[in-house]
Amino acid sequence: MRKYLLWGSIIVFYLLVSRLINRDLYYDEIYSLVHYVFAPLKQTTGVYKDLNNHVFFSLLCNLYMRVFPADLGWLMDRPWVIRMPLLAFSGVTIYYLHRIGKECFNERVGLYAVVLLVTTLPYYYYAVSVRGYNMSVMFMIMITYYLWRKK
Repeated sequence: MRKYLLWGSIIVFYLLVSRLINRDLYYDEIYSLVHYVFAPLKQTTGVYKDLNNHVFFSLLCNLYMRVFPADLGWLMDRPWVIRMPLLAFSGVTIYYLHRIGKECFNERVGLYAVVLLVTTLPYYYYAVSVRGYNMSVMFMIMITYYLWRKK
């Protein structure tokens, strides 16, 4: 039963997120894309004049977009292309959150933590926002897991 709850939560999360993955890019996303993703690597990694540059995330997006012979106009019609890696970050976050709950407490706590995360509305927007928030959540959950595991 618990396995079904975990997988059911994950499936519902991805079904709901799939409705948001192709929404139009908004101002902050476009600003970040123009100034840090579709920019030379030196600018992506070396310019931090405002809070829009999540440097590591911008670097990963910059490298990812080099795979596609694309420009911003092309991406505006296909925002799902830049949002696909964000879904992978969400999957890793869910996996490690479940592991934290399961290994540090018990299976039930791990399931509740996952259900709580995937039913939190702001997380849906973080999951598809072309910003570094989702990746930051993923790394914090991973760091928590590995630090807690050492004890």
